[in-house]
Amino acid sequence: MRVKLSRTIHFHSDQDGFVSNIVFKEYDGVAPVIGAELDDSAWHRNDLVKIEKININTDEPDHYYVELTSKEVNSKEQVQKYVEIAALHGWKPLV
Repeated sequence: MRVKLSRTIHFHSDQDGFVSNIVFKEYDGVAPVIGAELDDSAWHRNDLVKIEKININTDEPDHYYVELTSKEVNSKEQVQKYVEIAALHGWKPLV
């Protein structure tokens, strides 16, 4: 079973509007459960990351597409910084 995790990193202000990026990481052999916590070195230990949604594509029955809690940051520059940090831990930006 293949699992593709995705997490949105975002910032919003009146001046800059909504700025976001999505990062993803794939795993094998993990059965996702809504509400389960994710422990990954990309995210700070005080950053509680949980599975919020699971999508199953009938054309790919051996894949789960899993959406994690989003990460709100304090500036539009931090969106890119967190994407870069996640990339150092094997996450990829969704293009």
